[in-house]
Amino acid sequence: MNISLVMMGLTDMKDDFRCISGYDMKQKRYYRPLLTNSRIDHNFCTQPSREIKLFKEAVYEVESSFDKPAPHSEDFYIRRLIKVREIFKNNEEIKDFLHKISDPSIRSVYGDFIENVNGHQVVPKDCGLRSLGTIIARRCEVYKDDRGRVRVNITDQTGHELKNLPCVAHDMEYKKEGEYNDIPIRLGLTRLWKKDDMEEAFYWIQISEVFPF
Repeated sequence: MNISLVMMGLTDMKDDFRCISGYDMKQKRYYRPLLTNSRIDHNFCTQPSREIKLFKEAVYEVESSFDKPAPHSEDFYIRRLIKVREIFKNNEEIKDFLHKISDPSIRSVYGDFIENVNGHQVVPKDCGLRSLGTIIARRCEVYKDDRGRVRVNITDQTGHELKNLPCVAHDMEYKKEGEYNDIPIRLGLTRLWKKDDMEEAFYWIQISEVFPF
């Protein structure tokens, strides 16, 4: 079985590892490809003639069924990347696509489970509707904190605000500093993780990409 995804996420993880995700236009939902016995890395994403880039369509051979629990219900395992091809002619087509698939609010992605813990936006263990989504932010500020890390403040169309979110986009064009209005934003959610100074583990909200179209 194969699946075709419009690539919507290419983010940096520790060392040379990457997290990739895409949108299935037939099923109208997001998926996150994973490898069974290894992790997706830079080499996987830059295979000759099959380089993974945002908004290209990638076809994968499926290894497992799609029955993972929330919030990371988008996970599935692949055997290989078969091919990658261009499907959009210009940025206007991409912008129309992002608006078409966007979620109406931040809560429509994560549910009513968001907590602020020591200035960080998190979702508690075993909570959250899903881990991937796109919103059209009414306002968005992309900036660097005092340690030089890219951070994002967003306000969705309902007025819900989230601040001090890390931006983990691999491509510099999707984490440009600036202030934006009515801009598509890709939301993500980390795996369960506990900081050294905390008693509980949480899923941490992050920004996968800011799309300045």
